[in-house]
Amino acid sequence: MKDAMTRRDFIKSGLLAAAAGAITGPKAIAHEAEKQAARERMSKDILNYNPKMQYRPMGRTGVNVSALGFGMLRLPMKDGHVDFDQTTPMVHRAIEGGVNYIDTGRVYIGGESEQAVGKALAGGWRNRVYVTSKMPSYRHAPGHIGCTGCYQCIPCPHNVAIGYIFAYVYNNYLLHRNMDRAMTDYTVSMSPVQRGDPASSCVSCGECLAKCPQHLDIPSLLAKVQETMGK
Repeated sequence: MKDAMTRRDFIKSGLLAAAAGAITGPKAIAHEAEKQAARERMSKDILNYNPKMQYRPMGRTGVNVSALGFGMLRLPMKDGHVDFDQTTPMVHRAIEGGVNYIDTGRVYIGGESEQAVGKALAGGWRNRVYVTSKMPSYRHAPGHIGCTGCYQCIPCPHNVAIGYIFAYVYNNYLLHRNMDRAMTDYTVSMSPVQRGDPASSCVSCGECLAKCPQHLDIPSLLAKVQETMGK
């Protein structure tokens, strides 16, 4: 047969393959050793390092945080309060998976978010993560609305963008007293498709009241926004 391999060709190809393996083998071993050394360095330099997680520099802080963090704004709820029994195992599972960054805020879920972080990180878990929290500057503005933007109150049956209106339009207006900017946020950035309808669309049906963790009187506050913003 024309394409049949001769005994000499077979032996020759085998020798070539063996020679190639002899050359590439040490390189492959050296490359794997370098990767292992890099993993060991990262395990020392990165808090709660897990080789299955990616880590990135956090600005100029000098620390590396997990590509996936754990945000504590939206948590399991029970009877209008954070369900700590469900939240704690969720946080622990994330940490076991290599997460080393937890984000919370003073006003998240009426202050219960920070409580949830404290409970979840008790017993040594705190030493495995970085925690950031935020002090809301708008709370220094007289007349602010104590909305955290958790969006537990939506969907609204009349499509009112409740959380966005309170947390990002009205409170920012009170803080900066810039009506032009506030109206831009209220009209251009907020459309029925993107976020929802303005405060004037509220009919005081009351469906949102039982959903709000801060127990805000949402219909009355929307009327207040409508009076100030004109819609």
